[in-house]
Amino acid sequence: MTRQITPALVIGLVLCLLVLFQNAGSVRGAGLRVNPRLYIGYGAPTTVQIYPTDDAYVSSEEPDSNFGVSIYLSCSADPDVRSFLKFDLSLIPSDVQVQSATLKLLCYGDGGSGASMGVRVVTNDAWSEGTITWNNQPPYGNLLDTVTESFYVNGVQVDKWWEWNVTTWVRSELSGDKIASFSLKSVENSCYFLAKEHGENIPYLEVTYTTPEPGKSPTTLTVSPTDFTITSGQGTILTATLTSDGSPLAGKTITWFKTAGTLSAGEGTTKSSGQVSVTYTAPTVENQTLVTITASFAGDDQYQSSSEGASGTITVALDADNDGLPDDWEITYFDNLDQGPDDDPDGDDYTNLQEYRLGTNPSDATSHPEAPENEEGEEVPAVEGFPSLVLIAVVAVVVIGSVGALVWIRSRRGKKGWAPKEEWE
Repeated sequence: MTRQITPALVIGLVLCLLVLFQNAGSVRGAGLRVNPRLYIGYGAPTTVQIYPTDDAYVSSEEPDSNFGVSIYLSCSADPDVRSFLKFDLSLIPSDVQVQSATLKLLCYGDGGSGASMGVRVVTNDAWSEGTITWNNQPPYGNLLDTVTESFYVNGVQVDKWWEWNVTTWVRSELSGDKIASFSLKSVENSCYFLAKEHGENIPYLEVTYTTPEPGKSPTTLTVSPTDFTITSGQGTILTATLTSDGSPLAGKTITWFKTAGTLSAGEGTTKSSGQVSVTYTAPTVENQTLVTITASFAGDDQYQSSSEGASGTITVALDADNDGLPDDWEITYFDNLDQGPDDDPDGDDYTNLQEYRLGTNPSDATSHPEAPENEEGEEVPAVEGFPSLVLIAVVAVVVIGSVGALVWIRSRRGKKGWAPKEEWE
């Protein structure tokens, strides 16, 4: 009997350990009841759910009324009704690297086919759900993200979770007072969201982060520009810079991610300056659209991981002459619409269309993508008067000729050895 119990105990212990390791990377918690440090492993992503400490809506039609006990968070364009949410970030250790932060609310449709809602930062955390009104509401700041959703699926109205990317603001507030407030404001139409007073399917902030491994040097990753505006279909160059204690890190792989549009490369290696660039091309849009571009360094045996993002606004491009170049872009650089997409007024071997897509100046020959670098990180100037295709062709001829000569010599040696030519006959 003892021989049968012992193996069973061992198997049970192994299974328990497997279950613990399997669930170590995901933590679900509300308020201050969960300490994520008890569950995480170094370098492994940890996800926490944080529920609001305060949430309420305010209405322009009832400027002195407080709606903090409502089970709904209302948002409407006309009349102007907006909602506020506050989250305590003290759950999250201050020494972690936040990978993503998403604000999630369950929406009940309020007539119409759908709605569009924007989330903005609120820098004043002094408000409370029990006292906030339209007249004393804190001012809202920069727009973080806009979500447009339909209320219907296959012709049937359904309740749906809406998600906004609020990563940049959570990172900022985590390094500050650890309190993050948001304002939810209608861009178009109206919608009801469930408030925390509803008790089920309530709003929450989902944050995913990694904890640095002891003994590794911290890194800082920045992206420039941090904010940009481009027209539909246009491109722009983004540059990531990786440093540690103020010194650039070369030879490190940076991975890029975008929420919309295309990137010229999914990853790249930092130069001696610690920098690596990528060209982002915006998608064709019919309405103004927000996009987030994120650069990440996964870390290695010596350095900790880090990541950073940039926010972009994509505007609708007008092209009256239908040449693929937006009118405002042509007016900015040429003061007219006479230039064609294949013209090269600055003579830098990049057409107007290429310059538009790359986000460079078509009237400035020095404004073009960076030249390649040598092993020392110095820019290698282009060879003037010797086109690259010709150079490639010459190299190919030399290589093919050399290989052919070697084959001919070896064949002769195999047949006749190295005897004088007169002895070959």
